[in-house]
Amino acid sequence: MSFVVGQTVGRYRIEEEIGAGGMGVVYRGFDNKLKREIAIKVLAPGTLDDPASRKRFRNEALILSRLNHPSIQTIYDFDTVEEHDLLISEFVRGTSLDTRTQSGTLTVKEVTSLGLQLAEGLSAAHAAGVLHRDLKPANLRVMEDDRLKILDFGLATLSHVATATLSTASGSFAEIPSGMSGT
Repeated sequence: MSFVVGQTVGRYRIEEEIGAGGMGVVYRGFDNKLKREIAIKVLAPGTLDDPASRKRFRNEALILSRLNHPSIQTIYDFDTVEEHDLLISEFVRGTSLDTRTQSGTLTVKEVTSLGLQLAEGLSAAHAAGVLHRDLKPANLRVMEDDRLKILDFGLATLSHVATATLSTASGSFAEIPSGMSGT
């Protein structure tokens, strides 16, 4: 099931569909409790009855919750409302890097600035043991003030060291996918 504009799911109001992929659909929404704009990612129709897909989706939330960096989209919550799993995150205004480069060449200054922000964000993710595995211009958002945000950690995994450490400590990350995947 997909949501419709204006629909309220739990405390979240659906404003518009802003993207879709193999794993899910992303909506711009509004958190009625905290009075802020958000992004809501839900599993794609047809995957709600698949326990493995739901587990991967929850793992995405668990992995993202480890990250806190200005160049990485912030996760706010993971919840199940009306039998739908919702990944609630910061809504990042701006343009994807692929769209931005289609409209013209970036200057050396822009490339340097965006490249540095990307490297800093990835360095923070790697320091937390998180490997993105789907890094591409479509998953990088450039905001109006030229700050860059890394989005869509749907194929992310934990490094072998992080997986071993967390699995030993809590067991909660024992089944996070590993291996080659993504773009």
